[in-house]
Amino acid sequence: MDTNFSHVISCLIIDDEQAAHLALIRLIETVPWLELKGRCNSGVEAIDMIATLRPELIFLDIEMPGLSGLDLIGMLPEPRPQIILTTAFRDYAFDGFENEVNAFLLKPIKTARFYRSVINVRENIRAKSIQI
Repeated sequence: MDTNFSHVISCLIIDDEQAAHLALIRLIETVPWLELKGRCNSGVEAIDMIATLRPELIFLDIEMPGLSGLDLIGMLPEPRPQIILTTAFRDYAFDGFENEVNAFLLKPIKTARFYRSVINVRENIRAKSIQI
C-alpha cells in the first residue's frame, strides 16, 4: 500500500437500523482517511443525499423499506461511488458480486474485515487517480 497517498475518502452510511449506524460510525472514526459526510435511513432518502454530497464510498444495507440497497445501486449514475454492502443476510453475497460492489460485510461487522474492505477501497481510488 502506498503510504504517501493522503487522499481523504468521503463516505455515507445508508441503513435503516440505528445500531448499524452506530457500529459503522465507531469504525469509521478509527480510520483517519475516512470522513463521514452523512447518513440516512432509507434508499429513497439516499438518492438526494448521494446527489448532494457525492460521497466516494457508500456503506449500504440491502433490506430497507421502500427501496432496497440493490435497487439503489441500479439507479446510481456513472461514475458511481465505491460500495460496501452491509447486511445480516449472507444470501446477498452473490447479488453483491453481480453488482460489482467493493466488499460485503456481514452484520455484526467484524473489525478486521471492515479494515480490509476500506483499505481495498482506498487502493481502488488510488489506482484510479493514477490512471487519470
